[in-house]
Amino acid sequence: MTTSSDFDLLGAIPLEGRSSIEASAGTGKTYTLSALATRYVAETEVTIDQILVVTFGRLAARELRERVRARISTTARALSDLVPTDEDDRMIRHLAAFDRELHQGRLERALLDFDTSTITTIHSFAQQIRSMLGAFARLDFDANLQDDTDEIVNEVVADVLSEEALRNVDVNS
Repeated sequence: MTTSSDFDLLGAIPLEGRSSIEASAGTGKTYTLSALATRYVAETEVTIDQILVVTFGRLAARELRERVRARISTTARALSDLVPTDEDDRMIRHLAAFDRELHQGRLERALLDFDTSTITTIHSFAQQIRSMLGAFARLDFDANLQDDTDEIVNEVVADVLSEEALRNVDVNS
């Protein structure tokens, strides 16, 4: 039996290597990803253009992008104060406790360079990689990735049902 517990933003995921977060709707994934991206930029030499964040839909990607930018901005602003204003925010207190000016500078640089970040959908990321590979990719470049698969699913279901119906028809009657 597993028990749920609050995600520890300051210790649950190491700030090196790759990480993956999977959770149900409404559990705080966007908050967590925004805070982790902020920590990576503030505490490591990783720049905003070296962070990849992917999600499923365009709306989710847009919201995530806005929230990451807002979190970086809020944290940089809090670190510029002598005393962080949001005393409930453990991460800001953590960053303010040591190398405050370094963390603040890295976050301010991330804001300036934010347009170089890759916070996108899985499909958009796949298309970017496909484009970068160019002639080296053994792919059909005329293929079109679909964001909404409802039409394709409906066609496949109709084909399967039609085939099954025809299989059960007695042609001799």
